[in-house]
Amino acid sequence: MPKYLRNIPVLVLTGPTASGKSGLAIRLAKALNGEIISADSMQIYRGLDIGTAKLASTEQEGVVHHLYDICDPLDRYSVADFVQDSSQLICEIVDRGRQPIVCGGTGQFVSALVDGLQFINEDFDPALRRRLTRHIVHWGTGPAHERLSSLDPAAGLRIEKTDLKRIVRFFEVFCKTGLTSTEVYRFSHEKGPDFPFVNYVLWPDRQLLYRRIEQRVEEMFQQGIIEELIQVLDRYPEFPRSQAFQAIAYKEIYAYLQGEESREEAMANLAQASRRYAKRQLTYFRQREDFLKITDADPEVAYLRILQNFNRQSSQEQY
Repeated sequence: MPKYLRNIPVLVLTGPTASGKSGLAIRLAKALNGEIISADSMQIYRGLDIGTAKLASTEQEGVVHHLYDICDPLDRYSVADFVQDSSQLICEIVDRGRQPIVCGGTGQFVSALVDGLQFINEDFDPALRRRLTRHIVHWGTGPAHERLSSLDPAAGLRIEKTDLKRIVRFFEVFCKTGLTSTEVYRFSHEKGPDFPFVNYVLWPDRQLLYRRIEQRVEEMFQQGIIEELIQVLDRYPEFPRSQAFQAIAYKEIYAYLQGEESREEAMANLAQASRRYAKRQLTYFRQREDFLKITDADPEVAYLRILQNFNRQSSQEQY
């Protein structure tokens, strides 16, 4: 990476779902001559538009958006892929004399970029995962956890004895790399960030946020989320077994299409899932002291506060 890039601050804007990140990022991009890099793990997928609250081209107001529609719904896309792609984009945006703005609510994406994580090359092996899962279910999660704890005592304290998914993941990484979770964590944090990041997290009032979520769910149904999922299923019958299917909205709508829920139940479950996700997002960033919390309910006040703070931080960094 060219040394001059270390003096160009990168604006990072995150926050819970329905907190107003996208609209605020567009305003900031217009004011700062910026381009937006999406840090949303589901907006990368083509055809998943309504359920991921992806901005249409007309809603982007002429601001360049990156990492939209770069994968098909059956593709896998990892945190490592995001860090590599977004880092390259930051360099290209700076080379064009423009301001990079990273905006999105996927905490793992945002944190991995900001913390400068490095990753061990580890291709996904579905056969290995199935084999490990089969063995651990047969063996029992208790004995498997004992073996895990003997290899990595710290991971044994972090991972519950009944958490099959995380136990399988531990042994999957160990089989492929020869490293324990703690060793992988230590390696991943050795490098540090490649760019100076100035980080903001929107922190709306909880009840206001929940009202926005309810409104968004209603809008999704009005915009045709049911029809969107039908079209995706017609084109990709294996979609329910994909990584992208984990996006909030599609599981709930799929249950309705399967006749397991009424339309009203699907809407209620989607709203509840979105509220829970928002709560997890806030919990994820609560301990991050390097993210300035923006609690202002008025979008205009929030915009001015971030803009003024970033201009001040940018001047100090470049100086």
